Amino acid sequence: MVQMAQQLGVDPLVLTNFLTDSQVAIEGAVRGPGLYFIGTNVTLQDLVMAAGGTKNWADASGVEVISTNVEPGSGRSVTQVSRLSLTSATLANYIVKPHDTFHFNQVFTDVDIGTATLQGEVRFAGAYRLTRGEHLSDLLARAGGLTSAAYPYGTIFLRRSAAAVEQEGYSRTARQIEDQLLLSMTRAGNNRLDPSSFAALQSFVSELRSQKALGRIAIQADPGILAANPGLDPILETGDVIYIPPRPAVVSVLGQVMQPGNFPYMSGASVGDYIQRAGGYNSLADESDAFVVLPDGSARKLERSWLRFSSVNALPPGSTIVVPRDISPLDLRQTIVDITQILSQLAVTVASVAVLSK
Repeated sequence: MVQMAQQLGVDPLVLTNFLTDSQVAIEGAVRGPGLYFIGTNVTLQDLVMAAGGTKNWADASGVEVISTNVEPGSGRSVTQVSRLSLTSATLANYIVKPHDTFHFNQVFTDVDIGTATLQGEVRFAGAYRLTRGEHLSDLLARAGGLTSAAYPYGTIFLRRSAAAVEQEGYSRTARQIEDQLLLSMTRAGNNRLDPSSFAALQSFVSELRSQKALGRIAIQADPGILAANPGLDPILETGDVIYIPPRPAVVSVLGQVMQPGNFPYMSGASVGDYIQRAGGYNSLADESDAFVVLPDGSARKLERSWLRFSSVNALPPGSTIVVPRDISPLDLRQTIVDITQILSQLAVTVASVAVLSK
């Protein structure tokens, strides 16, 4: 700006004020949107040409014009919003005034709303450009359907908006636990936390803060079930990731057992059978708060009946059994927020990552 003022032989402040008073804005479906400086008798056609012209999908039915007429004598101004057609005659006859704003709409379409990624046991995996209102069943059909090895019950469906909510849940729980820890350390007598318990909960808070949320949503992905129950067929969003795994052959046992790991699937086996294969509970296990993450990502608290053989309670392949640590010795069940839901979310994340990494 200073160099330009020197070349023109004018004061930089004078040049700045002149340019500010002579600027207009052009937005939307033009190739070079932004602020432009105009002189006298500049037409809208001149301005559009300076902006590189309109895009191919510009809405020719009209351009929105926001124009302000200033009356210095009365100290008033009048702002009007109008529409002009995009005919050559109209563009050539409209004289642009300082501080005018022009907005060129793009023709409304149901495309270019983003992409979703489909992976795993489908015939044609990859990133697909979505159309507005497209359902999961539509995308599966575009991908040629499922392969014979597909296990739709274990589908991993990840969504950005769900991940954001989940991440905020981790942060909120971490803040609540920290607040309760501070309170507990100020108490006197038996109600005060011992240092080892304090350190254990601080470690849990650190884990929550570092945990990256995936945003997994439990869905139904079997095309036959979706066709019979349209209400179960989700509308896709930009950034959705759908992974349909092959049929798994293991059940995972995590947490406070003697030997956590993956164990071969046994038809008709109960939760108790798999816990025994993991060596049983260890001394830190909280059996009453154990839960199961089913292959679709939903979590269910472990009922006593699940520990015995039953055709109803038999676990499907790809399930994950989670045995949390017993926190009752810390006397925190009433003073610290209920973390069962957070623990289940963490377990869902661990189970999802384990499947995706295979």
